[in-house]
Amino acid sequence: MTLDELEQGKSAVIESIEVTGMTLQRLISLGFTPGAELSVVRKAPLLDPFDISICGSLVAVRKEEAKKIIVNSGT
Repeated sequence: MTLDELEQGKSAVIESIEVTGMTLQRLISLGFTPGAELSVVRKAPLLDPFDISICGSLVAVRKEEAKKIIVNSGT
């Protein structure tokens, strides 16, 4: 499942990130690494951006980025 498919209020663990370059560097610097736990705090009305809680921070992630983050919700 990708992060954009995760429901608001649900948690998951990052399995992989399918981006490269500066986008990957930005996500890593924000704590988006394989094994990190995150949760979807809020999805904007038009589903862009998402507010994600990760590593004790609240981070806004664009839908296009969220589609590239593979997560496992354990369900």
